[in-house]
Amino acid sequence: MKSSNRGLLAVGLFLALLFCSAYAGAARNTNLPVEITADTAEYDEKAATVTYVGNVLVVQGTAELRCARLTLHQPEGGPQRIVAEGNPVKFHQPPEDGVREIDGRADRAEYDLDQRLLTLIGNAELLQQGDSVISDRIVYDMASATVKAGAAADGTERVRTVIQPRN
Repeated sequence: MKSSNRGLLAVGLFLALLFCSAYAGAARNTNLPVEITADTAEYDEKAATVTYVGNVLVVQGTAELRCARLTLHQPEGGPQRIVAEGNPVKFHQPPEDGVREIDGRADRAEYDLDQRLLTLIGNAELLQQGDSVISDRIVYDMASATVKAGAAADGTERVRTVIQPRN
């Protein structure tokens, strides 16, 4: 893989991993390296993709993303779309810098770098400090800092939200 493509891959994966931080309202781990481990990795220059398959773990600082398959679509000019799939996709960001811990899961997660949209698809769930949002589809728009779930996110299931009492 060309060194410029490795750099683009790191930037793209960094952005995918940070979606949980963005949802929590802070950008963390911005200057830390991204480490990816998987059973296999394949770069397809013609298709402009990098795909990691099997027990994929992406770590940057304290943030983690786990999935069965991770594909970075990077046409000329850099990464534009990242797709994480399966078993399910899980992410975790421990609390730091006054921002609450966040966990999430879905059957599939898609991140569009140009539009700054994260879409969690299938059994989607976001958890933060005991509160949760659950639906078949959750969309987080980083540009407008809005979250939509269920029909508002083009889903078909109702949204279930649980808010814990604060003492």
